[in-house]
Amino acid sequence: MHSFNRLSVGTRLSALLTLVIAISLGLLALTIYRQSAGDIESQVKAELRSSTRLMQQSVAMYDVTLSEGTQRLGSVFDDMLPAGARELDSASTVTIGEQNTPSLRAGKQALNLNFDAVDRFAKATGGVATIFARTGDDFVRITTSLRNKQNERVIGTLLDRKGKAYAALTQGKSFTGQAQLFGEQYMTHYQPLRDAAGEVIGALFVGRNYTQGLAALKAQVSTTKLGQDGYFVIVDMAPGDHQGQIIAAPPGTPATLAALVPAEQQALLQAVLDGKQPSANLQLRDAKGASQAFEVTAQRYAPWQWAVIGAQPRSAIDGPLDALMGSMLLFSLVVLALCIAVVFIAARKMVTRPLLAVERVLGDVAAGRLDNPIEIDRHDELGRLLLNARTMRDDLRARLERDHLIASEALRVRTALDDVSTNVMIADAERRIIYVNRPLQRMLSEMQDVLRQDLPDFDATALGNTRIDQFHRNPEHARLLDQLKSAHTAQIEIGGRIVQEVVSPVVAATGERMGYVVEWSDRTQEVQVEQEVAHVVEAAAAGDLSERIDVRGKQGFLLLLAQQLNTLLDNNADGLSRVSALLSSLSQGDLTARMDGALQGVFATIRDDANATADQLAGNGDLSRRTEQQAAALEETAASMEELTATVKQNADNADQANRLVQDAAGVAAKGGDVVNRVVTTMADIDASSKKIAEIISVIDGIAFQTNILALNAAVEAARAGEQGRGFAVVASEVRTLAQRSAGAAKEIKHLIEDSVTRIGNGAALASEAGSTMQQVVTSVQRVTDIMGEITSASREQAAGITQVNQTVTQMDETTQQNAALVEEATAAARSMEDQAAQLVDAVAVFRLEPQDRLSTLLANARHAYS
Repeated sequence: MHSFNRLSVGTRLSALLTLVIAISLGLLALTIYRQSAGDIESQVKAELRSSTRLMQQSVAMYDVTLSEGTQRLGSVFDDMLPAGARELDSASTVTIGEQNTPSLRAGKQALNLNFDAVDRFAKATGGVATIFARTGDDFVRITTSLRNKQNERVIGTLLDRKGKAYAALTQGKSFTGQAQLFGEQYMTHYQPLRDAAGEVIGALFVGRNYTQGLAALKAQVSTTKLGQDGYFVIVDMAPGDHQGQIIAAPPGTPATLAALVPAEQQALLQAVLDGKQPSANLQLRDAKGASQAFEVTAQRYAPWQWAVIGAQPRSAIDGPLDALMGSMLLFSLVVLALCIAVVFIAARKMVTRPLLAVERVLGDVAAGRLDNPIEIDRHDELGRLLLNARTMRDDLRARLERDHLIASEALRVRTALDDVSTNVMIADAERRIIYVNRPLQRMLSEMQDVLRQDLPDFDATALGNTRIDQFHRNPEHARLLDQLKSAHTAQIEIGGRIVQEVVSPVVAATGERMGYVVEWSDRTQEVQVEQEVAHVVEAAAAGDLSERIDVRGKQGFLLLLAQQLNTLLDNNADGLSRVSALLSSLSQGDLTARMDGALQGVFATIRDDANATADQLAGNGDLSRRTEQQAAALEETAASMEELTATVKQNADNADQANRLVQDAAGVAAKGGDVVNRVVTTMADIDASSKKIAEIISVIDGIAFQTNILALNAAVEAARAGEQGRGFAVVASEVRTLAQRSAGAAKEIKHLIEDSVTRIGNGAALASEAGSTMQQVVTSVQRVTDIMGEITSASREQAAGITQVNQTVTQMDETTQQNAALVEEATAAARSMEDQAAQLVDAVAVFRLEPQDRLSTLLANARHAYS
């Protein structure tokens, strides 16, 4: 690394660019390879799945073609049977082998042991045919062209109940599917055989031997290639002993899946077979046990329970990828070599040479040669670097000149601060003292012995590099300085001396804090005066107005403050003494006493208010007595009017109650009339509905008659048809019987409805008469209601007049009572003022006033009068 740092910038830049280009090319090649590899592998896998799906569709197409052809053969066999209805006669049986089979006929021919139709079908189509007769829940073979290995017809046996064909036939459905009969593969078709009523009485079976076709299909699968080395495998997936056996595969392939795929990869293969993943990378073995990596996919064909497996060697996928990787590496190396050459040449010309010129310029500046010319002949980054170097040199030269001027100015400021009268201290941003002017130095030297009481190590001559925190015993003050943004005033006590500090932060134009300026002043004498003022004010607040501030030894503002406070206390003492004298007289019952004298401010207001109160207290007694007499007279009058009002009001309430009762009766009568009217209307509606029902019954009677006629005609036609119309004649007889019963029932209902109509008419007439009677009752009750309403109105008017008179008298009584209450309140207020005057005398007594002799005498007299 040290050797690399000693190389030139151009060389290092070239090396770094070469490394970056190499890494970029490598990443690009890797990205292209991965993307191409993914695309190629996805394409190969997709083609593998597509080819396997096509092979599965070929099997499905063969199955569909075979199934449809077999189904058509079933229709052909059905047409070859004798014409006529199919009937099953369970009472007539035919013994076939060990089975007693019911007789099955087609038209007039019995099919049991009748081999004509099945043999003609076998000869014409090359297939096999069987006819089943239903016996209970089973199907028994009664004729067939199918022969076993001993060339015997397979008859007298039952259809397997566990087979899919049996389940379909019992449900009346057809079934088409594979079957292995006597070592041969057949495509079979079963269809139900029905009688005239649609009941399943048997079944037809046709089979088509496709053993040779299946062998051809297997041969095609075995010889079909996937690419150069890929192939297909068909596996039997049906549950049982043959599950997992390979049905079709190229020569040299093992006979089972267990032998084809290693045991540790069987689960992965099963996932592909179940469709849980599209493909898998598996090791497939041949018959000799040699294994090779294959990409494997599978497609199931459920009708035959087969699985079509497509296998493509991994070499078919990895070969193109290896070739692609080689091409990418060769291309990257060629491009890298070209880039290295271009980078080294360009770096030497565009970086190394211009940097040497910059190095020379900076060397001159470092050596102090600030007058050498700097030539700039380019406008790129290095040209701007030379321009900035020239600007830096010029700025450095100007800054040196400016620093010289600033140093001279700072010397003048320091000299001025040393001679000012203010005590000034300057500290840096870390609160270290960097300057103390002469006045502060003198003050601290004079206070040094006192300060050492709290600061034992304090030395006024050695303040440099000490911190201003030493004067603050409270850490909060030190933390406050860090947050200070403007001038702050603080007061500290050191060795019995009280010192005030004004601290101002020194902030640069950029906002950076550079330090602090501290102004010191001794406030010991001012604080003593403040304490004297606080003592006098506290005594006055406690009621002691005799305390005064001593003016001796004070001058200036402090002397003026003491004199004005003493004058204020004298004025307050004089005003309070006058108030105390007046209140003392009022408390003794002397309402002629008044305050006099030249008073100002709040004491003048108290004087005027007290004199006015004394004037008003004198006239309240007479007014109180006269008002009480008038209130008593009005109270008696109001009581009499209340009794009269109660009597009239009771009469009005009784009349009002009678009126409400009559109105309720009228309402009940009116509701009764409405109910009767609705009853009449309802009876009329019922009468109309009953007539409509009678008409409907007449229509039903006519329909029953016509149905009877039609049944007779049907019976005649059935008799003409003979044996074939026997069933229809029975149905016609039943219809005729039902029609006759319907006609009889309709006549009975008609008689009942007519009787109901008559009774409903009588009820409607009675309801109408009741409605007229209720209307007369409603009219009579309404007249009584009007008369009671007039009586109630007259009683209400009389009660209202008396109530108005009573209200007027009551209002007069209330007004008089209010006047009496006001007079009582005024009298009580006067008495309360007397009590308050006594309390005020006691309150004022706490003030100690001068002269003491006269004030003490007045207070003693006041207390004696109240006691």
